[in-house]
Amino acid sequence: MGIVNLPPFQNEPARDIPGIHKPLVSEYQFLKVQEILEGRNKKKNMPAYKTRLVELPHRGEVLCQNYGEKLTGSRSKGNGGYYFYYHFNKCEKVRFRADKLDESFLKLLESLEPADEIKELFELMLEK
Repeated sequence: MGIVNLPPFQNEPARDIPGIHKPLVSEYQFLKVQEILEGRNKKKNMPAYKTRLVELPHRGEVLCQNYGEKLTGSRSKGNGGYYFYYHFNKCEKVRFRADKLDESFLKLLESLEPADEIKELFELMLEK
């Protein structure tokens, strides 16, 4: 991407500087390839579209509070039928009933209200 990495020298720290040569690829392309090479491009804990369950709409969107990774979801059979949970397989402490999490999320959405300035701007945009 046209950047030269200078290693630390004497009292100066390592640094990246623009090279005088023409870049072979854009910065975006370079960073995208680095993500793929480092395995960060994978969508973790996100099921294929065909296996998504309507009972687990936030699967792959909610993060584990201990690891910061995406929660997955599953179904368990109990006395009254099936129950759905969000959880993170590496963390035994993180497990939420899907209906409770969904209810909390709806309450949060209902509590949000844009500032008056934003409402006015939105109304002006609609008029135009």
